[in-house]
Amino acid sequence: MTLAEYYRLIKDVPLPTEDQLAAFARHVADAHSWYKHLDLFKGGDFIVFVDPHAGGAFTEEHSRIHHTWQTRSQYRQRFGHLSYMYRTPGCGYETDYDVYVTMEPGNDGTDEAADLQVAPVLELPPEIAADCGFLLYPFACDNDVLVSRFEDVLAAMERGEVDHTARDLLVRLYQTRRRWLSTNEQGEHAAYLEYDAALQAAFAHEIHKIAAALEALRNHLIAAGCA
Repeated sequence: MTLAEYYRLIKDVPLPTEDQLAAFARHVADAHSWYKHLDLFKGGDFIVFVDPHAGGAFTEEHSRIHHTWQTRSQYRQRFGHLSYMYRTPGCGYETDYDVYVTMEPGNDGTDEAADLQVAPVLELPPEIAADCGFLLYPFACDNDVLVSRFEDVLAAMERGEVDHTARDLLVRLYQTRRRWLSTNEQGEHAAYLEYDAALQAAFAHEIHKIAAALEALRNHLIAAGCA
């Protein structure tokens, strides 16, 4: 798809509001437990874009089985037509609504998949991929499990045995968590606040990438004539 073709596809899509842009940045970070799915060093390739079909075919009758949103109407209210696609090394791009499953009660009383449908992932022009793409790391999740999952490699990073583009953030995260866990009761609260600040700093590092990509997308939407 060329950029001109994409602009024609989305020209009638309303511009996302500031609230929708902010909510969507957080949604991308929270949509999955990225510490389970993304490599600490390779991360994942993400692209934010506008999709006339954002939210997929999830309806009030057949809702999405995930905590971040359930139906198309809920999605559109929170995020408009904003969407994102992602891929991990060796895999193709996917969205959160390219595959959806209808669940129905089975013979044994438990729910089972009755119908699975696959929608093609929108082919984006290279200009959108370049301007609105970014590399996301698993510390997009401000979750304490992150450090314990990568504890060995973070310890090696502290010793200088391995490097990372966000090494200072990650080493601080590792060190403040260790101090918090080893601090006596009297100093525990202050140590936790220090650790939480490090966790939020790592999270903000990734949120900044999403927000910058969304700002680039907004410029494209204005160029496309969205209002």
